[in-house]
Parts: sequence; structure tokens; C-alpha cells
Amino acid sequence: MLSFSIALARAEDTDDVLALQDQNHVSVLPIETLASGFVTTQLSPDTIAQMRANEGVWTVRASNGDLVGYACANDWPFYGDGPFQNSAKSLLPCDVNGRSVKVDNSFQYGPVCVAQEFRGQGVLELLVATIKAHYVPRFEFGITFIDTRNERSLAAHERKLGFHRLALLPAGSVIYNMLAFSTR
Repeated sequence: MLSFSIALARAEDTDDVLALQDQNHVSVLPIETLASGFVTTQLSPDTIAQMRANEGVWTVRASNGDLVGYACANDWPFYGDGPFQNSAKSLLPCDVNGRSVKVDNSFQYGPVCVAQEFRGQGVLELLVATIKAHYVPRFEFGITFIDTRNERSLAAHERKLGFHRLALLPAGSVIYNMLAFSTR
């Protein structure tokens, strides 16, 4: 039986992260397979390097050394002030269980990708628990954006992990669910 280990990504992980991303990107998957989950963000090697320098990419490897998942998380300033970011910021503050989610008490989580054959085996939970532990000293909440077509990811984040839906956020032809989760 395989076990999993998680670590901050290193430079030598970049090719594996890109390969997993490319295998699971919405642009390459047949429409009939989208119900199994997909990733919408397409990271470049330079973006991964910038995220790594900011301690914002984690990788999960099986005991055989294969990359089975990755997740990114960074503070709001990392992503800049483009139209999507400004639209997301305009939806805050929001209330989650009587607590206010604001830009200054939250970070962004995502993209996240788990290899199809390892979904449902605790990889996502390991990624989220590790990211929460990393950010709890600085932030009360994480914010993520899940394509409305990605019902599997939405269900996993809401039902398994307790994320809370805040709003819908249109971005071009895609509509995202904006969700928040507590680090505490």
C-alpha cells in the first residue's frame, strides 16, 4: 500500500507539476470526463518558480516517488491587481460563521490538482491541512475559486473539507464559486 509525503515544492518538482497539470487541464480533457474533476489554471515554469520562492507550492508524492498532487497558496499581493483579483476583492468582506472574511485576513488557495487515480485517498485533505498549518499564524481564512463546472472539486471542498460558498464570480466565459475556509 502506498503512503504519501508532502513538502514545499523544490525546483526539481517543476516538470512533474507541469506534467500533472497538463494531464488534468480542462483544455485537454474530453467533455465527458470533466465530471471526474479538472484544473483550470495553467501555471508556467516562471510562475511556479515565483510561487516556490514565496513558499507557496506544495507537492504530495507517493512512497514510490510519483507526484500525486500539488497545491498552491499565496497572499493576495502575490497575484497583483488584475480584473479577476479586483472583482474578487470587491466581494469581500463576507461573513462565515459570524466571522468576517476580508482581504487582509485571508490568502488565496489554488490551483490544486490531484492525479485522477489518487482522488478520494486523502491527498486533498493532506494538502489542505498542511496549507492551513502554514498560514494559520498570519491569516484566519483561505479563499479559493472553483469553476462551476467542476462539481467534483466543489463537493470535495464543501462536504469533505467544510469550505463555505461566498459568491459567484464571472471571469470571461467561466463562472467561479468563491469559497472560504477557516485556518483555525
